[in-house]
Amino acid sequence: MLAGHKFTRVDEYYDLATNIWSVIFVDDPKHPASFADEVILNFYDWTPKPTAETVATVLSEERPGTRNVFLFKSPDESGGALVYHIVSVSQGRANFVNVMSIAGWEKSAVNVDFSHRLRAGSDLKGTEEEARQWLLSTEGEALRNAAAALRLGLGWGEYLRKVR
Repeated sequence: MLAGHKFTRVDEYYDLATNIWSVIFVDDPKHPASFADEVILNFYDWTPKPTAETVATVLSEERPGTRNVFLFKSPDESGGALVYHIVSVSQGRANFVNVMSIAGWEKSAVNVDFSHRLRAGSDLKGTEEEARQWLLSTEGEALRNAAAALRLGLGWGEYLRKVR
């Protein structure tokens, strides 16, 4: 459960080209192509092991069809290490607002990416405006805060070593 929403694990894969292991959860597993909300955990198996800052720098680069809305960093409540936050909008087959938190994890970095599907906007500016409205809504604030507060335990490291 995440802010009252139930997410179900629907996929996972290790991308040999990028050395990133992704685990995907959606709120509608019966219709994973049309979900409203998605959570993706991205684990970075780079050499040398990347810091959260390194991953945040890569993820903060805008690409065609994306626009950053907010970029900031804050100390992690538990240990004081910096957590990097990126809120962006993206257009493609569907439009999304993406809330990413990149933190240190097992001497590397992990990205917790929460995505909310938006209506089909006509342009990136319209999509950005809809994203801002959703982010400021009660639902948007609750899900954004819950996603930003997620921390991953050591069990994910053990699992990753087994599936690679």
